[in-house]
Amino acid sequence: MRMCSEAGYFTLFALFALVGSSVAQITYREEASKCEYRLRIDSSRSDLLITVLLDTVPDEAGISPRASSIQIASPNGTQALQTLTVPCMFVSFSPQQFQTQDFNFDGFPDLSLEYNSSSGGSDSHVWLYDPRRHRFKYSAELSDLTDLFADTSTHTLISTYGSGACCGTTSTYRLGHGKLILLKEEITTFDDNLQRRVVTTNVYRRNRLVSSVVDTLVP
Repeated sequence: MRMCSEAGYFTLFALFALVGSSVAQITYREEASKCEYRLRIDSSRSDLLITVLLDTVPDEAGISPRASSIQIASPNGTQALQTLTVPCMFVSFSPQQFQTQDFNFDGFPDLSLEYNSSSGGSDSHVWLYDPRRHRFKYSAELSDLTDLFADTSTHTLISTYGSGACCGTTSTYRLGHGKLILLKEEITTFDDNLQRRVVTTNVYRRNRLVSSVVDTLVP
């Protein structure tokens, strides 16, 4: 990470291939009870000041700090634009948990905040940006997907869940009219009798199974 300007903000990452040749870049500055980010939605609008408010009192599980809410304001912070509720947090907050991806491939960055991490993967709250209303809307469907990744080359969403050292499920989805459409599942299991991994590939059309292929892999 590098220092970004004299304001004390640090570059978290840059997201390319958005509107035309514009670049959405998010920077952050961390304090004891909050973490501030600056996000450029597109080249025609000013940066948004996004503040993740932190609860520094440990909960029953000893988790602290935890993200409690997200405030979105004008660049100087004088005009409040929106407050996002964080439904739950099961991990201590760190600045890298707050990220952007274009999950619905409309050319605008959406928000995600990791709220859980386990051996199976990480879960994140997701808010989709509405360019007509200039507001973010919570997506319960996308927030239910583990290790969610937006593949811009195929305009599909990839979710991966691990259930052991060599087992797990990778699911591929498409967003249609704001709803998730399952396209494919690759389920990897381990056959104790064969001592080999078995991969079952299920292909769906209109959320209905149309084909299933089972392959046995050499260890």
